[in-house]
Amino acid sequence: MRLKNIGLILLAASFTWSCKSDTKSSSTDKFNVSTILTNVADNIIIDRYENLSTTTADLKNIALAFDTVTTQGNLDILQEKFRLAYLAWQETSVFQFGYAKSVSLRGAFNTFPTDTVEIKTLFSAATPNYEQASFIDATGFPGLDYILFSTDDAEVLARFTTATDKQGAKAYLIAITTLMAKKSDEVYDYWKNNEDAFKSNFKADNSKAVASSFSNLINEFVYDTEFMKNYQLSYPAGKYTLNTPRLELVEAIYSGFNIQLYKIHLAALKRLYLGEDAQGNNSVGFDDYLIKLESKKNGQSLNTLIIEQFDLIDEKIDLISGDLINAINNQPELINELFTENKLLVSYFKVNMCSEFGVQITYKDNDGD
Repeated sequence: MRLKNIGLILLAASFTWSCKSDTKSSSTDKFNVSTILTNVADNIIIDRYENLSTTTADLKNIALAFDTVTTQGNLDILQEKFRLAYLAWQETSVFQFGYAKSVSLRGAFNTFPTDTVEIKTLFSAATPNYEQASFIDATGFPGLDYILFSTDDAEVLARFTTATDKQGAKAYLIAITTLMAKKSDEVYDYWKNNEDAFKSNFKADNSKAVASSFSNLINEFVYDTEFMKNYQLSYPAGKYTLNTPRLELVEAIYSGFNIQLYKIHLAALKRLYLGEDAQGNNSVGFDDYLIKLESKKNGQSLNTLIIEQFDLIDEKIDLISGDLINAINNQPELINELFTENKLLVSYFKVNMCSEFGVQITYKDNDGD
């Protein structure tokens, strides 16, 4: 995932955070992190990628049906399959290592805001290569969000039936949904079939050094939590632009699914933290490591503080009326509260948890968390 055209960008770089902990004692830390990695690989990553593979395949199939029979009924189904696939993506965005990193899956699937001018250009292009880097901000879920929801249903149908560039619009829809289904299949197969022995090596790695499996997982977990705070809330709400909202930066701006995406993203991060699979079965997670270390912050259990913070944010999300744009415009106090609570959650992970685990943060950001 990537948000473009904004000054505060999360960059890949080497950066070490140092902080004091209430409880950290490396001499007594005998926790085997490969137990966490094994649970995450076997019971969480594969299951979530299977769901992404299934939902994007469903999206592709209804897009093909819509191409043949362009009716309101098929449009309704297409829009719903889009929503389900977008939700599935939120649960997998945290796993930006292995195959996902090699093909820049975040960027390919969720670069927003989308470039609507570029999309219209693609409609008239002869044989565009949609995997070309220059098209990254005109494809993926945000591109589909635009062509399926940017106007009322009657005009969306006209885009594919009577518009002068209707064939280009149809070609775009089929190409993007097919490409996303293909990439989803590939990343699922990569983990399921242990390609390049990546999964087995990931599970067996008991190191916490930079670039180790555990370090990569923790860094992506913290990054994704920070992404949620910044890109799904703070930037569009204007929290880094003197409280001047940047509504054009809202995720799923046309469909209005942004609060659903935000909420499921939070839930997915919480389940990963707890080591829970999709059915709620609990196994070894980051929480177990903190409990083993008896980690505390200001005399309180760090694990308890983290779980309570997840729950508090979830409760506040449920208070939002309508989509994020409506909330920014009409519920500014609630948005301010969400910003504060999300920022605290990030600090629990980025500062306290990483210190307890002895893991370095190896990405750099400029927002002060």
